[in-house]
Amino acid sequence: MPDWLTRDTETEYGTLTIAVSWIAISLMLIQMDSAVTMPNTPVDDRQPVIDLHIRFGMFVTLAFIARAVLWYLSPRQKAPEGMPENAYGLSRALSMSLFLGILVLALIGLFNAWAHDHDVLLFYIIPLPALIPHTYELGLVMGYLHSAAMFWVTFMLPIYIIVGIYHAIRYKVGFLRLIPSPKV
Repeated sequence: MPDWLTRDTETEYGTLTIAVSWIAISLMLIQMDSAVTMPNTPVDDRQPVIDLHIRFGMFVTLAFIARAVLWYLSPRQKAPEGMPENAYGLSRALSMSLFLGILVLALIGLFNAWAHDHDVLLFYIIPLPALIPHTYELGLVMGYLHSAAMFWVTFMLPIYIIVGIYHAIRYKVGFLRLIPSPKV
């Protein structure tokens, strides 16, 4: 097996998992920037920003689905040395809650685009058929759900960071656990 394709173990994340995680996080940060820019864009100039947000959202969704598959296929990691299992469980639960929040946000975003009658393109080329009809009411519901998922992510991120910093200091397990790195 090539060195860059190391697999996850019980004590370390593999190179592919780390790379996919960094790609997913980077795409999400870029996507969040377009989401923040959108309300400040004049209404007449907003459509290109919306189109970019929707098309880029497909990449975010695919990256987080790829990371979910890697998470599912990987062995369950053990707590780092010196860290109690219950503290590690809390760390994993917060990480999973944040991760699933972002994945749900991305998936609801696709339904939100369809409900507002926007084209959703895979890789900017292949149009995906709408899985839900375009209606005003459904557009409102999907818009609210998309916002609620974003609020969840915004709520969970500081909790994840604060608990991670606390664990790094309290159990001396290092700060690299907060970002995609070999550290479990």
